[in-house]
Amino acid sequence: MALKLLFDVTFDGSWIAKRGDVCVSADSLIELDRKIEEKLKELGYRGEVGVHMWYDVRSIPVWLRQYQSHYFHRVVKLKLE
Repeated sequence: MALKLLFDVTFDGSWIAKRGDVCVSADSLIELDRKIEEKLKELGYRGEVGVHMWYDVRSIPVWLRQYQSHYFHRVVKLKLE
């Protein structure tokens, strides 16, 4: 079974993914995936890793949340060697 890691994702001019002390940012989601992969390798993760990204709705002002019909969630499967 693959290891599953949860990242909170927000957007503030660029995409930001956070998990504990790990924080990476990028201009596109594809670049964000690549940077998360690089960071996990740097931290010593190996094997199959499922990266679950949940949009942090707390980053949206409370008064605006009622107009959001949906938020995105992503799962990226990485094979770290």
